[in-house]
Amino acid sequence: MNSIDTTRTPINDVNEYFQVVRGVPNIVDKLREITDITQNELLILNDKQALANHGGHGLLKNIKQAHDRGVTIQILTEAGEENRDYVKQLSQYAEVRYIDFIPLLMTICDAKCLFLGSTIQFMRSYKEKRSILTNNVEFVSMTHRNFKVEWENSSIPAIESPYKS
Repeated sequence: MNSIDTTRTPINDVNEYFQVVRGVPNIVDKLREITDITQNELLILNDKQALANHGGHGLLKNIKQAHDRGVTIQILTEAGEENRDYVKQLSQYAEVRYIDFIPLLMTICDAKCLFLGSTIQFMRSYKEKRSILTNNVEFVSMTHRNFKVEWENSSIPAIESPYKS
């Protein structure tokens, strides 16, 4: 497994890869990169704290740009005070739904690449947080299907989104 610091990953590469991304700054850079290259569909599953942190890192701009390119954006998160304002902002560009339990953090780009983190990472320091980036077809497809099942079983948040996917 390769460790990534600041190098760009060939996300659309035909060769299979599993890479570990270490440290919050690198994780945020990778989320930006994934969001920026998405052409059709961006799926995000984040717990309420991770989603609030997402907003704190300025990723709304990348979400807006993806929306402006015509990307369908679906976000599943927990309801909470921590992310209420950010959910309201995101709802301008994405359809956001609430679910009760978030077992992991993930972003799926065009059903081709998966960026996966753990909800237990709050115990790790800022520099020790880790995520995995892969384009393994079987793993990405299974995770994509699971997201869609959760999506269909989720509820729409109290904030009515002007954006419908």
